[in-house]
Amino acid sequence: MPSWGNILKRIEAGEMEKAPPHVAALKLYAGKLTVLEPGRIRYDWPVDPSFLNPVAVFGGYLATLADQTCSFALMTMLKDDQNFTTVDLQMHFFRPVTEG
Repeated sequence: MPSWGNILKRIEAGEMEKAPPHVAALKLYAGKLTVLEPGRIRYDWPVDPSFLNPVAVFGGYLATLADQTCSFALMTMLKDDQNFTTVDLQMHFFRPVTEG
């Protein structure tokens, strides 16, 4: 079973050499973990032009980033013998993400 605290420390330090292939391919650790508190995180991602569709970030990628961010927050609350998975994910978009 993974140590959630160790995983978050590696993410915070930018040491993700053991990231799963899908995480590396989607550049899910391309940002910076700036807040790490119990039940609360902040992870800032730069907008990657390769994920624009054609002028806004592809909605599926935004959903993936949201899911990943929620996972980070959950990791701050779990014991190492606990695990998790996404059961339901719904997204509503109010305006396009184009930069930032």
